[in-house]
Amino acid sequence: MGDNIILLILEKLLCIPGALFAFTFKGFCQAFTSDRLGDPTPRNMGKLTMNPLKHIDIIGFIFIVFFGFGWCRPVQVNSRYYKHIKRDCAIQILSGPVGCLVGGFGMALLYVLFCGLFNVEIGEVLTTTSSAASFISFIFYYGMRLCVFLCLFYMLPIPGFDGFNLIANFLPPRAYSAVYSIQKYSMFIFIGVILLINYTPLGTYILYIPANAIMNGFLRVWLSVFGFLF
Repeated sequence: MGDNIILLILEKLLCIPGALFAFTFKGFCQAFTSDRLGDPTPRNMGKLTMNPLKHIDIIGFIFIVFFGFGWCRPVQVNSRYYKHIKRDCAIQILSGPVGCLVGGFGMALLYVLFCGLFNVEIGEVLTTTSSAASFISFIFYYGMRLCVFLCLFYMLPIPGFDGFNLIANFLPPRAYSAVYSIQKYSMFIFIGVILLINYTPLGTYILYIPANAIMNGFLRVWLSVFGFLF
C-alpha cells in the first residue's frame, strides 16, 4: 500500500513537466498564428513566449495533473486585424490543437530516443523497482500522451473550446444569439461532458481510442527511423 502511494506521488510529479510543455506550447502556437495573421494583441499581452507563467491557469493546471483534464489561459485575439476574417479565425482556432499534435510528435521523438539510448522498454509500466531511466522516460511519454489528448479534448464542441469556436465561426449571423445563449451554460455543459467521458463508453470512443491510435502512429514513425537503437 505504501509503495503504491509513493508510486502515485512520483507519477504525479513526473506529469508536471509534460503538462507545462503541453499548455505552454498550445498557447504559444495560437499566439504566434494570430500574430502572423496580422493581429498584435497576443504580442502586446506577452503571449508570444514559451514562458509557462504567461499561459498556465493554476486551477486548470492542478486539474490536469491530478484529474487528467484541465485548461490553460485563453489567448486573446482581435479578429478585426485579419484580412479574411472567417478563414483566418479558423486558422487561428485550429493552430492550438494542431500545435498539440506537433508537440506530441516531438515528445514521441524524445521518448523513443531516450528509451533507445538508455535501454528502456517502449511502453514500460512504472513500478517501485523501475530504474531511474524508466521514470525519466515517463516524462516524455506523458508529454506525448497529454498533447494528443488535449488536441482531441479541445476539439470537442464544448462552449469555450476550440471545437465549439470553430463551429461558431462558420455559423450565419442570425445564429449568434443562440451561440451566446449556449455559452451561458458552458460550465454545466463542461461538467456534464467530463462526467460522460469518465463514466460512460463515450470517452473510450471519442478520446481514448483515437488518442491511442495517434500515439501508436507517432511511435511507429520514430521507431522506423531509430529502431536500430533497440
